[in-house]
Amino acid sequence: MADDCGDDIEPGSSRRHAIVVSSVVDEYAWLREHFPGYRVTSQALCLFPDGAFDVLQIESDEGDARELYFALGRPGRCQATCR
Repeated sequence: MADDCGDDIEPGSSRRHAIVVSSVVDEYAWLREHFPGYRVTSQALCLFPDGAFDVLQIESDEGDARELYFALGRPGRCQATCR
C-alpha cells in the first residue's frame, strides 16, 4: 500500500500511520483480525510531541516480531500528510 506521498506504508508501522481505535479492547480485536497467532510481548503508553500512542510489540511463533502504533480516539489520525 502507498500513501498520498507515494511512500509504502503498513497500518500501525509508525506514529504517522497509527491505527485509530476507540479503546484498548479494539486494539486487541484489530490484532486478532490482522495478525492471528501473534502474541503481545509488550505494551506501553508512549508520549511523543505529536501525542500519546499505545505501542505494542507482537511476535509470531516463527519469531516474526513487529511494533504497532495505536492512537486512541483521534479521528483523522491515519490520514496521510505530505511534508
